[in-house]
This record gives sequence, C-alpha cells and structure tokens, in this order.
Amino acid sequence: MAISFSYWDDCVDPEDLEAMWNVADVSAEWIKAGEDRSQKVHLSRDPDGQPYLTQTEMRAVADIIIGRDFNSELDLGMMCAIAELESDRQLLVTNSSNISGEPSMGLMQLLPKTTRWLMSELGYCSYEMQEDTQFLFKPFVNVYFGAAYIKWLSNFDNKKRSEEFIVRAYKGSTKKATHKSTLRYWKSYLSVKESFPYRRKSVEGSPPPACVPVPASSENSKVVTQMKTMTCALRIEDVNGGEDGSDEACWDSIVSPEDMEAMWNQVEVRKLWNRSKQKRGKVRLILDENKRPYISRLEMKAVADIVLFKHLSTMKIKSTVICAIGEVLSKRFVDGLEERPGIMGIDYSTAYWLYLELGYRDYKLESVEDLKNPFVSMYFGAAYVAWERTPDFFVQAYFVGPTNVNPEETSTLWLKFEETLSKFEESRRYHKYSNCIGTTIKELGYAPKPRSWLRSMIKVDFTRIVEGRIINPSLTQKIVSSFLSSERAFPMRPNPLGNKTKVDISKQQTTNIKADTASWLVLFTMAIRIHFSIISMAVLALSTSADYFSVNFSYTGPNGPGNWGSLSPSYAACSNGKSQSPVDLIKTDIILNKKLKNLARNYLPTNATLVNNKFNIGVHFEGKVGDININGKNYSLKQLHWHSPSEHRANSRIHDAELHLVHLTQDNSDIAVVAVLYKLGDPDPLISQFEDKLAELGKENLAGTKDNQIALGTFDLEDINRSSHRYYRYVGSLTTPPCKEGVTWNILGKLRTLSKEQLELLKAPLEPEFKHNARPLQQINGRKIEMYYHPNHLHGTHAKNPK
Repeated sequence: MAISFSYWDDCVDPEDLEAMWNVADVSAEWIKAGEDRSQKVHLSRDPDGQPYLTQTEMRAVADIIIGRDFNSELDLGMMCAIAELESDRQLLVTNSSNISGEPSMGLMQLLPKTTRWLMSELGYCSYEMQEDTQFLFKPFVNVYFGAAYIKWLSNFDNKKRSEEFIVRAYKGSTKKATHKSTLRYWKSYLSVKESFPYRRKSVEGSPPPACVPVPASSENSKVVTQMKTMTCALRIEDVNGGEDGSDEACWDSIVSPEDMEAMWNQVEVRKLWNRSKQKRGKVRLILDENKRPYISRLEMKAVADIVLFKHLSTMKIKSTVICAIGEVLSKRFVDGLEERPGIMGIDYSTAYWLYLELGYRDYKLESVEDLKNPFVSMYFGAAYVAWERTPDFFVQAYFVGPTNVNPEETSTLWLKFEETLSKFEESRRYHKYSNCIGTTIKELGYAPKPRSWLRSMIKVDFTRIVEGRIINPSLTQKIVSSFLSSERAFPMRPNPLGNKTKVDISKQQTTNIKADTASWLVLFTMAIRIHFSIISMAVLALSTSADYFSVNFSYTGPNGPGNWGSLSPSYAACSNGKSQSPVDLIKTDIILNKKLKNLARNYLPTNATLVNNKFNIGVHFEGKVGDININGKNYSLKQLHWHSPSEHRANSRIHDAELHLVHLTQDNSDIAVVAVLYKLGDPDPLISQFEDKLAELGKENLAGTKDNQIALGTFDLEDINRSSHRYYRYVGSLTTPPCKEGVTWNILGKLRTLSKEQLELLKAPLEPEFKHNARPLQQINGRKIEMYYHPNHLHGTHAKNPK
C-alpha cells in the first residue's frame, strides 16, 4: 500500500514537531502560510502534488538532528546540499537504479539495508527500526540515519576524511570516492551548497558566533582552524601579538587574502602599515582603551575604494560619503556598535535581503558574524546606498529607513554626517562638495544625457519613418536636416541643475525655422506618435522586456530590481504596480476553478532565430507558429525565453529554471504567457535542438552587437504540444521592465527537466549581472490564483480548495 502524508503530524513525533515550532524561521513561515499550533500543519506540495520540505524546513530538521544527536559535529550545509541533490527535498522519492535492487528512499535516499547496518553494527538507535521500511520516508528518521552514515564516512578506516571524500563516497560508495563517476556529483554539490541559504540559529534565535578566535598556543605558533560549518566562508586564524606575547586582533584573521593584497596595494595604506612596522600576514587592528578593534579613516576609505572599484563600479557615489555614513553608525569599530554590526552598521536582515533578493553575492553572507569583516560590511552597506536619489534622502534613509525620512527628526544625524564627511575629504574640491551635498545631484555624477544622444535617436528613428513612407519624405527630409544641422538651431531647455546654455541663432537659421515651425511641430508630433505606436507593437512581438528602451536595467547593483521603477518613467509600474509578477503559488491562495478550459497547444514547425537578448536567451519565430485560446480569445506564440533560477515559486520552492512562451493577440494589445518550471535531470529535448548553437553563441558572446542572433532553421515545438492536466492562472505583469500589467499567466503543473550542462549553456552567453536573471517575488495584493485540473485526475484532497 502506497504511503501518503498530508500533514507534518502524520510523519513526525510530537516532540519533533514541537522542536520545529521552536525554530523562529519555521514558525514564521508556517504562521505566514496560515498554520496554527493548535491545528495540524500541512505539508507543502509541488505542482505534481508531491509533499516536500521547504529550504527553511529542511535546514531546521537537519539542524535539530545535528545538534541533538551528533553534538553539532556535522556540517549543516553538507546535509542540506546532499538532500537537495538526492531527493530535491521530496519526502516520498524512491530510486531503484542501484546494484542491490533495493530502492533508496526519502530525503537522503537511504537504502534499508544501510539503515539496518547503522542500527545493528554502529548502534544508532534514536529511532527504532520497523518491519515496514516505509518509516524511512519520515523526515526526522531519514535525516537522522543520513547523518549517521555521513558521520561514519567522515572517519572511514579511522582516518579523518575530507569533505570531497565524504560527498563522493555518499554518492558512489567508498570505493568510488575518487572515481571519475562521482566527480560530476561533487561539482553539483559545490554549486548547490553555495546557493543554499543554510544559517544556523542558536538559542533564542540569535546567530551563533561563526568566527570564534582560536586561542594562541604556548609555543607562540600560528593556529589555523578550518570551520566547515562556518558562516564566514573564510579560514579563521588567530595570530599571536607582539613581542610581549599578548593576543591582538589582526586584519588577516577576518579578511580574505585577496582583499588583504588589495589593501597592501593601496599606496597610503602601505605607507601607514610600514611606518607602524606591520608585516604581511600579520597586520594588527587598532585597539581602543577597552581593547575593542577599530580601523583608521585611511583604512576605511581604502576598503570603500576597493569595494566600489571591484564590485560596485557602476555606483555613482563617492567612497567618502559611504565612509561618513559608516563612521556615524559604527565609530569605525570592526564589530560595530550595539545592534548594528560591522563598520557600516548595516543590520543582518537588510544585508541578507540584499544578498538573497537583489543578487548582491560577491561576498558570502550566512551569519551576522560575516558583517564583522570590514569588506563584507562595506560591500552590503554600499549596496544599500545604491539609490539614484539625492544625498539628503539616502543618507537619512540609511539611518532611519526609507519610509521614515524626516529632515527635522534626523537633523542631528545629518549634522554628524556632514561633520564626519569633511574629515574624509582630501582636497578643496571634496570640501566644497561636502558643503553643498544636500543641494546637488551633479556632484555625485548624475547628469542629464547629452543632447547628441537625443539627436542620434531622432535621426535614426525619423529616417526609418521617412524611408517607410509613413509621412512625406521630401518635406520631412528638409525638416530633419534643419533640425540636425546644428545644435544652435533650437535653444536647449535650462538645465534642471541650474546651468544655462548659451543660444546663438543666426538670422538665416531663424528665418528658416520660422518658415517651417508650424509644419515641423505638426509632423514631428505625428511622427513620434506613429513611431512609438509601431515600435511598441514590434517590441512586444519580439520581446517582453525593456530591450527597446535606452535605459539599462540589471539584476544586481544600483540598476537592480529594487530600483527598476526609478530608472525611467516608462518603468514606473515596476515599483508602483499592484498586479506584478512573479508570485509565489502558495497552496492556501489557490482556488480550483472548474470553469477553466483545457490549455491546448498545437504549435507548428517554423523558422526561428536564437537570440541573446542581453538579459536572457530566447527563440524568436518568423512565421505562424500556433495559438492558445483563453476565454474565447486567440493568442499567437511569438517568442520564448528562459530565466534561471525560476521566477515563480511553488509553495516557496525555487526551481532551477523557468521557460516563458509569450503569446499576443492579433492586434498586439493583450499578452498571455505560458510558464514551464524546470528541475535538473535528463536533458530537455526542446533545448537539445539548438545546444550547438548555444555553445556558438556563448563562445562568441555577441550580446549587444549586430551578430547577437543565430538562425536555427526549422524549429519544432512538438515536445510541448500536449495538453496540461494541471495549470495555475492569474493576472500579472511582465517580469522585466517596463513591467506592463494585464498579462495572463498560465503556469503548467508538470515539471520539465534539463541537464546541468544545458543550464550552463543557457547562462554562458550572458554577462555576469544577467546569469541570475530571476526577478524577486511580488506581492499578491488580493489577486486570485486559479487552478485547472483535468477531470480524470480529480481525486482525494488534491481536488479540494485547502481553505
């Protein structure tokens, strides 16, 4: 009889369930999903109806087992990453593709005979063995025995084993720990572990000290401890101090070798350290009278300069401004002050939001202790300042939050900031800047685009309109020539920053202008209207993004998703829209709608082109491909493209990739998107049709050039023609600027698979800032998410609204 779990209460002991409720992240997630301590807790289900653990739940189960049964001696990240690879965190997964013929089971994919051996030979008996092996599907039981096996592997043959040995042996046995057959698994493990947000929580929800200094030995030697479960992701060293043998905190104990090398390459820093007789590998931090480590202003500015140059080069802000903010909050103490850790005083929750949602991942962030690394704190502090706003706004917003900016209430902090800023300035030019910081944007590098840019745009687009005979060529050519012949032909509007532009118009030019002014204005207005109407339809037919618009957007840095709405008036919906995409398909928000029709697809083979859109890889179609019908209206397929990882989530679960098939009505007025979620597995036949072309596109890296596309010839979509047994529908928006709303989304319930190699090929042609091209989740704002279910598959609880 097949086993099935609907609730956590069905598969865990009461004490284990209570332990889960006591984990702050888990209880917050459950309460947000509508769960209650007095009621049974629902298990999350994927689009196929299979129960699985969210990343938060998986992390909590592993953390409880490791702390309770293994004295916190195992690597939490290793446990979570292996479970991710083995089962995709699905509870009821079985796999019979092994030599023994016995199926591996559950989260950690354990063999029953391995479990029996762990109990009988090694004495792991916290959970009793049952005759029915299906008890291995229970999450705590499975993770417990998986941890026991990892513990045994870590000391195989009474030798301390490396992380690589343990992981590869877990996959293929100890005999294949060094065999090439397990190498791919090891590489996948490293990738998964890197992206898995495994944070360990200590008592009362406070993060544990991840960078604990190692006591110096009596022999005055350097002691190095490799923290496998560390949250710093650095080697932690504690180096003995001076000749008196006293312990002193060192830069090298908290900063990576690469960043230390960059510090030594700073001329002024090198002079300072040489004068104070510092040695490479043993640079001491300054201590105050209470033995608290802090850094000098010169060192702080050097850290800011390095971070901005290496990681945030597109930011239009001076390092001195960031340093002044940091000093006001932290006094330059390495550990920060009170509840604000690090030299920038940015709290962990804000930094983690920047890391997880906005894609600032040049430094690992897994614990509050990471922020005590000056470079990490500076990086996330600078990222938080990445607004294209006036200084008086973002400085005060940094102190009190963007929604609480009030010049009167924060005047004291503002004065402290101005005073501190002047101490960082190194020239009269900078000093002048500090006195007028609240009144100008130009000093920060913000300047209007040159008029030549506008002229070139109008020249190109007007020429296209003329050549297309949309308006009279002979008349408009004279007007265009008159307009483009000299910048003096028309006076510029006054610069909003106060600068005036001299106007020098000759009499002859004035006469010509007067003669043609009326017709020029009428035709210019007409042309612009026609131009934008035609171009907008063409853009929608080719791309559901901001490809046409001159304003660049990104998935990281100051042009990232959090700032899209401020990049251009055309992008306002990205910030102000109430029906934005993507969303999380939470089970409690989904309503079964029996009136929905089958989403039949019948796509025909047609000529297609593989395109590097800069922000994703897509396939554009040249002819008629096929339609879908939604509420009696036909939508024709125009293009498809991929995002990685997935933009939509199923019960907070992130998948490896997401395919968007973009459809338009005949008049190009309405958009419908069919979304397909991917997980890693067998190669996708759809992508296999152009793998060689992807490799070619990636090799050439042609984005932004005239050769950023490759003809595919006839492209067959037969593999995705079949009808769907289940899909989810809601009204949302485009997931890239301009974030146009009114888009009908249809997310298929059936997962597709693609190989790791295919996923890498889809990313290869993209620039680094677009390789992670998933927009963060948007608020549902009361919208309905409806589910279609094929009548033949309506059975059990799956057919019912969870509410």
